[in-house]
Amino acid sequence: MNQKQKIKNSNMKSEDIFNLVQSIHFLITVILIPLVIWLFTMYKKITFTLKKDALLFTNLNRKIKIFYPSSDKTSLKIEFDEIKKTKIFNPEIPTSDLRDKNNIDSNSLVIIGYRNDNQNDFFDIWNVAVSKKAPIIVYTYGDNNALDPITKNRLSSEYQWYSIANVPMTLINNVFSILATFPYDRK
Repeated sequence: MNQKQKIKNSNMKSEDIFNLVQSIHFLITVILIPLVIWLFTMYKKITFTLKKDALLFTNLNRKIKIFYPSSDKTSLKIEFDEIKKTKIFNPEIPTSDLRDKNNIDSNSLVIIGYRNDNQNDFFDIWNVAVSKKAPIIVYTYGDNNALDPITKNRLSSEYQWYSIANVPMTLINNVFSILATFPYDRK
């Protein structure tokens, strides 16, 4: 082989190597890196969804305890029926019996019917639920479906894991939201 042919062959090899490097660079920057980013993003989305669904599924086992004031004649029957109709939750039958407050535990979701005329019973149940660190929904209903400012200040100063509902739709929404997001075994 003469000198010109050797130079020409070495140039061909350099061009081949350069083309190979360009192809590898293209594969890495245009295909491989976006693919890895996409796979990582999909992994994160799927694990997030599975964790959220597992939390909701676990929370479906949570006891939903419903208390209404003893002065109430409707006994929250409409609200109970609406929660029951969703077929997602299995609430316990509403009660005004204060002895049932002893069945509240930290894994209960407690709905307490509130009326201005029966605050002593309300706070008896409230205090047990707070001591057990259970999430609470205060359901104000009837003629006066609002908390008075003194009671509202007391609730917010004593406990942070409560929500207020004043119509059946808000009550159902709060039940679902709490069960979909609130940890089942919160220590």
